[in-house]
Amino acid sequence: MWTGMTREGGLFKRSSSAKQKEFDPTTACWSMAGQLAVGMQDGSFAVWDSVSSQVSTSGRSGKHSSPVTAGDWRTSLFAPALALASTSTIKVSRGFEAAEWGSTALKLKLPKRSAGGSMKSLPGRAKADVEGLHFSALKFSGGGRHLAVLAAPTSAPRLTQVILYEIQAESEALVASREYVGDGVGGAPFEVCWSGELLVIFSRTDSGGSIRTIRSMPGAVEPSWPPDPRDAPGMMTCGGLSPRGLVAAAFACGERGEVLLFGLPALEPLGKISTPGVPSDLQLHAPTEASRHTLSVAFDGGGVQVWEV
Repeated sequence: MWTGMTREGGLFKRSSSAKQKEFDPTTACWSMAGQLAVGMQDGSFAVWDSVSSQVSTSGRSGKHSSPVTAGDWRTSLFAPALALASTSTIKVSRGFEAAEWGSTALKLKLPKRSAGGSMKSLPGRAKADVEGLHFSALKFSGGGRHLAVLAAPTSAPRLTQVILYEIQAESEALVASREYVGDGVGGAPFEVCWSGELLVIFSRTDSGGSIRTIRSMPGAVEPSWPPDPRDAPGMMTCGGLSPRGLVAAAFACGERGEVLLFGLPALEPLGKISTPGVPSDLQLHAPTEASRHTLSVAFDGGGVQVWEV
């Protein structure tokens, strides 16, 4: 809870009381309905509604036992469920159907898998049990039925993997259904994005990178890029996806950079943009009323450049 905060003029500041905990945020995320969720170092969280200016804080059922490391909102104006992760724990709310936020935040239970299990693995092996994992990112699918997470064993933080969970029984059960572990050829996963129920995974190596697509249910063709690891123009630095299915991946090419554009679902190459510096981050914007995308790229040495694509 925000026990170390007092409210003045719509803003929050640190309390001077030594008995109260300090405001120490670790992660934050916005919902499309204008709600800001902030996870704390002590495992608590709070949600600020920008429309009503009301603040909801975590109750006993919603509090984590370790720092909150990642969060995401289900895309909905009417039932914006919130997922928060900490070491060995993922909790998902049921939205605002109950009177208080704290009473809706439940820890997702992991049913034991039978012999053979419900896990459908991609090439490679990973430990999909939630115990002993540090979660660095999580993302709801477009329909809100699946949750993709970037995780690594607490004993081996560099062994990043992607685990796809299906949310069942009205947010009371979480079942691992797919997993992906990088290798020395394709690289280690560092970013995940959803296009509907199609998950796009960005991975990097010291000199290259790759893009992989995973569907929530196996069986259909799942394209990947590049066909040959040597086709990557350099080390992948960042990646992104627009709501309309445009994929962008940025690479370091010496002191300059390149951004490659692809179309979903086939990861069809669409174009290439040369940049004056090494990209450190990128964002794709696709206004519904516009026919083009806007690509914003930030650089290691400072500065931002914007393209219409």
